[in-house]
Amino acid sequence: KRTGETNDNDVPFEQLSQDSKASNRAAAKRIPSVLALAGLELVTGAATAEEEKAVRAHIEHHLDLLADGEHEGWMDDRRANGWRFGKHRDNSKKLHNCLVPYGKLSPEDQNKDCNQVRQYPDFARLAGLKIGFVAG
Repeated sequence: KRTGETNDNDVPFEQLSQDSKASNRAAAKRIPSVLALAGLELVTGAATAEEEKAVRAHIEHHLDLLADGEHEGWMDDRRANGWRFGKHRDNSKKLHNCLVPYGKLSPEDQNKDCNQVRQYPDFARLAGLKIGFVAG
């Protein structure tokens, strides 16, 4: 809602279809692997304002890389569940027009992946975690 996007799945989790619930679970499970692309990880604890500001800046700096990773993970999940490319989305036939590489998406669809990644700190906080930099 904060981004101004509308979505048919913007309902309480319990009201989602089984497919949408599974997709949401898969999205949560892939967060660590997407974060790792930019040297970030989930850790226990609450982020300070300074930590969160640094993480959000790092995410923005690596946004295309992270959004591409998010999209690749989404495509892997969709394909594993029988979805395939279709010029027009058709949930009943498991066809989706966004089953193409990130670089071939419209700017509007790329922005959906970007916004998903931008929300990772919020998702982490809701799970009692924070995002930190991988020690190296």
